[in-house]
Amino acid sequence: MDMKLTIWEPKTPATVDDLKNDFARKVGAFRAATGRPERFVTRCACAIHDKGFSVAYERTDPARPFILTGIYKDGEGDSGGSTSASRSRTLPSSEIDHTGWRCPYCANESHHIACDRCDTTVCGGRTRRYPGTADIFACRESCGARGTLVESKTVGGVEPTRSPVSSKPISERLPSPSADALRLGAPKPPRLK
Repeated sequence: MDMKLTIWEPKTPATVDDLKNDFARKVGAFRAATGRPERFVTRCACAIHDKGFSVAYERTDPARPFILTGIYKDGEGDSGGSTSASRSRTLPSSEIDHTGWRCPYCANESHHIACDRCDTTVCGGRTRRYPGTADIFACRESCGARGTLVESKTVGGVEPTRSPVSSKPISERLPSPSADALRLGAPKPPRLK
């Protein structure tokens, strides 16, 4: 009998970055397979009308940026749930694709500003450019902050937590069978000929 000798090479230990990338790839594959995207919602306000709204972003692959999926005035649509049932989160600006962002009240789409005084993302509806100066921004009336703009490296928001679909047991959630439903019964004894 011939024998074969297999020499095992010790595996090089994975680095932390390799483990994180592998985990992100697996989570992305899981989200793509199940259709359950990762959500991120920012609370915003109109600088002109001083009214609030939410902007929702989603992604299924952690290697890709969040894309805008909805802009909701307060009290309208699915803004991603209440902030009390959500987890605060700050993302690098590079992880969010702002294509399609526009204020639902004044329709400003030039840019949006993170105001340090009122800690809110505000539309650029009250931004002015004067010759020889940087853009000057005046926040909404209820805040009153004014100043020049600096590029932000992060975006603050919340990650909505999902509530369970139903708290009822599965037997109560299933529809009752109709009269036409197939029923399994006791097996019939074999017939002898």
